Amino acid sequence: MGESRILVVTDYIDAHADRLIALLRERGAEPVRLNSSDQSATLTGRPPKGVTLHLPDAGRTADLAGLTSIWWRKPGPFGLHAGLDDRQREFALEETHHAVLGLLGSLGARWVSHPDAIRRAGYKAEQLHRAAALGFEVPRTLVTNEPEAARAFLDACGGRVVYKVLSDPYLAARKHTGHEPPDNLFVATTPVTAATLGDGESVRAVPCQFQEELAIASELRVTVIGDEVFAAEVVAGTMDWRLPGADATWRSAALPDAVAGRCVALTRGYNLEFGAIDLVRTADGRLVFLEINPNGQFLFVEDRVPQLRLGDAMAAHLMRGAA
Repeated sequence: MGESRILVVTDYIDAHADRLIALLRERGAEPVRLNSSDQSATLTGRPPKGVTLHLPDAGRTADLAGLTSIWWRKPGPFGLHAGLDDRQREFALEETHHAVLGLLGSLGARWVSHPDAIRRAGYKAEQLHRAAALGFEVPRTLVTNEPEAARAFLDACGGRVVYKVLSDPYLAARKHTGHEPPDNLFVATTPVTAATLGDGESVRAVPCQFQEELAIASELRVTVIGDEVFAAEVVAGTMDWRLPGADATWRSAALPDAVAGRCVALTRGYNLEFGAIDLVRTADGRLVFLEINPNGQFLFVEDRVPQLRLGDAMAAHLMRGAA
């Protein structure tokens, strides 16, 4: 049984974890991967003496007493044994959650990032408030389940408004599978008109986020890893470049020092070690903040802009925590 210093918590299907673990091994580290749905995994701790992780499927037992980096990547639901009824499953999931986070938290390792910080940073309405306080320009936004308020906002914005989900556009499918769903389950940024609002019952049924539609020249994905900032710019032929088949051109981008500093301050303000921030460059050259994803994808950016070397930056950050 060897002492491990980097733990990757994810699930079986995770290309980011696959690539980062390979990069870490190239650098001489030997990270341990814990797949959340692995029913054979066992975790034993005797606080404050340490924690042992046994992974029968991987043929590995790891002493986590010296753990100094935990990458909380994309774990799905914890795997539970069959035969539990609904109430037993609810209890078992809660106990497992407390056991895993409590034991790992007792080790004093650096989290990239802690799940509580990730959850706290996911509330988009609050993100806008924090971003504005840091000096970012933010779009006019309305969150409401009142149809008349939505209609008034549409009029105030000259009829140019978009709808954006407040949670995760993939959430419903990921909640049940733990993995990325098919593209047809993705909820894209959508233009709103008086006709689409209709009688407003869809607004009344669930709170909606509406934003003024900006005249966008390009979009920027800013990735913050520790105190490092990496920016990529995309010019797309559609309103949402994430849509299948979207025609998009990517390139690296240089941010003004003040904007880069705000990106780090926003990320660190949430106690995050990582953040994926979306900005837009308007037709008149302004940079406008849209949102921060506290645990977003980043290797797709490197695939399009290889010189950014985001995988290397994340591997180095995890190893700094393990030094």
